[in-house]
Amino acid sequence: MTRLFKVPVVALALLAMACEKQDGGDGDGNTGTPGDPAIIERSPEYVNANLVYYGSEGLTESDGWILTLYTDMETDGGYPVGPGQSISLSFNAEYNPEQTPDLGRIAGTYGPQSGYGDFSAGTFIPGEEVDAGIPGQEIILHQDSFFAEISDGSTEYEADLLREGSFTITDNGDGSWTIEGVLVGTDYEKRYVHYTGPLDPVDRSGSGPDESVPNSTLTADLEIDGTSLTKAKILDYGPSYGIPSDLKQPYKKFVLFMAEETVDLTADWPAGTGRLLRVEVFVSGTDDMNDGIPAGTYEMAPMYNAAGGIVSTELVPFRIVPGVPDRFTDNSGTWYQELTDGAWTNYARLSGGTITVTRDGDAHELEIRLTDCSDPAFDVTCKWTFREPIPAVDRNYFE
Repeated sequence: MTRLFKVPVVALALLAMACEKQDGGDGDGNTGTPGDPAIIERSPEYVNANLVYYGSEGLTESDGWILTLYTDMETDGGYPVGPGQSISLSFNAEYNPEQTPDLGRIAGTYGPQSGYGDFSAGTFIPGEEVDAGIPGQEIILHQDSFFAEISDGSTEYEADLLREGSFTITDNGDGSWTIEGVLVGTDYEKRYVHYTGPLDPVDRSGSGPDESVPNSTLTADLEIDGTSLTKAKILDYGPSYGIPSDLKQPYKKFVLFMAEETVDLTADWPAGTGRLLRVEVFVSGTDDMNDGIPAGTYEMAPMYNAAGGIVSTELVPFRIVPGVPDRFTDNSGTWYQELTDGAWTNYARLSGGTITVTRDGDAHELEIRLTDCSDPAFDVTCKWTFREPIPAVDRNYFE
């Protein structure tokens, strides 16, 4: 776990496992929404705990931790072997200026974030699925807060991404801690949490981004020849910034790749060699990815913190998501990239400007006028035309 990179890491590799993408549902035919009577209850007996401290990772409002609880299981190479269960809780605790794992700061109750990018103390980060990015394979990784049902005699598991509920961490004063709570995820099952025992934190606070790495390598304005960007792809991530209570209308996040022919767009993360633009935009919640990017002028949404947080009033159609700082692997937001065998050689985090989309049937014409994060900023401009329907992939795990 890292709140800037969103990389799924759990100490001792206890849950760093992958599985084939699963369909929704709880496997027992139960459906509904959190709070629905169809929700069923599970209460495993958790006997072991694994706590990892990640520190503030560039923020000052909280420190990130991941607590993993698991039932009594054998292990194989560090991976738990079922049958059994585990639960991973990614939470934001009180900020420690010393950036050391101070257990005295974790006691308290943790509830859902108010929205994507809310890392205030007292919140937990909902579970998420991400594609491993392996060409030709659909391998899904799970990160942040999720429950895992581990198969009998296997390290494979089915995950329930936790989204609602709360849990409390209590210092018993005798060297032991109690974790209690109830959480509900995408399988609509109540996941009861109860553990009493020691917590021995692992310090991984040094694993955050190197702040000396620039977020843009541009040294002058850049005008991209749009005719060289012959490949395109859309990813539909649905309402990936959360659905806050004051949301005015449904939205989705579309990611549009525009790339040179030598760039491999097979997986969710581009590979190969060449130049590309990665643009994230908000569209209406009713827009279909197969219809392409809706016509109109898109303006850059402001971020309210270094983790890429966007206020709920900006979760509306015709906004551009700025590049999230210090994400050089699974980058998020809007970026310009030059790749050499998949490695970034030149790049720019784009944080200002507009994109105007004109449509004629399936055809797209984009007038791109963006700026990077340098001070003073450099212009990144491009006139791009794509006459065919843009291939689209569904990454909406909120449906």
